[in-house]
Amino acid sequence: MAPLTLVSTGDDWLLNAADDIRSTVLTQGAVLVRGLDIREPGDLAAVRESLGVQRYRATELFGQRTVYGDGVTSPIEWPAERELCPYQEETFSTIVPRITLTACVRPPETGGEACIADARELLRRLPDELVGRFRELGWTLTRVFHGEFGMDWREAFGLDSYDALTDLLSTIGIDHTRVSNGALRTVRRRPATVVHPETGEECWFNQAAFFNSASLEPRDLAVLRRVFGPDIPMETSYGDGSPLTAGEVSLINEAYTKISTVIPWQAGDLLVADNMLTAHGHRPYTGNPLFFTSLGAPVSLSL
Repeated sequence: MAPLTLVSTGDDWLLNAADDIRSTVLTQGAVLVRGLDIREPGDLAAVRESLGVQRYRATELFGQRTVYGDGVTSPIEWPAERELCPYQEETFSTIVPRITLTACVRPPETGGEACIADARELLRRLPDELVGRFRELGWTLTRVFHGEFGMDWREAFGLDSYDALTDLLSTIGIDHTRVSNGALRTVRRRPATVVHPETGEECWFNQAAFFNSASLEPRDLAVLRRVFGPDIPMETSYGDGSPLTAGEVSLINEAYTKISTVIPWQAGDLLVADNMLTAHGHRPYTGNPLFFTSLGAPVSLSL
């Protein structure tokens, strides 16, 4: 799935091209715009407004990001030497963003290419039996907050009060219990496929492989098991709680690899992607790149 590439020709070009960009994103899944003058976070916020994309406000953070304000952040922090496999934003939430905007201010010295994958094609590439089981059962994400490791729940949810947290978790369909050493275990079941609200197409829409322990490097998983036992920070399963096999996780990750399109970055690039139709990640890189991201067009999903 290679995105259509458009080249900006002036200050008013984006505003005039907004309708064409939005309609093309619905068919192609993504559009790459080149030659934009995006240098500051506020520039991307202005681009979001020019495209008529309503700002999205996340309920829960899963990775460290630099927050610039007005709905603009850095991409999720990820080790430069590791590939970030394609994923869709906020699949674990009840309200999800349909549009993702990624602006390249300063590209990597080497590598760092964007990798995008068509979620409709992914459904077609996966075995019918696997897809059918996910379609019927959904997927479950278990996240355990350990105060000494990773994000604290206060940081993740932006709350200081445990009472406020329990009210929020009840509202958004997340079960929670206290486990050893005061850690907080949260469990939520979500649909694994969704029907796109505008195109009516079914899309693979989950991070069951991304967050599964089988996707971790064996040495990293061994350390987590030694420190936390069964309560490692992230784990996924089918919606009924039955585990995914390592083979099933590999099948999903291999399907992403087979259908991914690689896009080299240039300064002034803007990747506009439909988050339901398109998963995105990036290759390992060197240097000190600078990207801004913004999520928009919120869509409510049924539990």
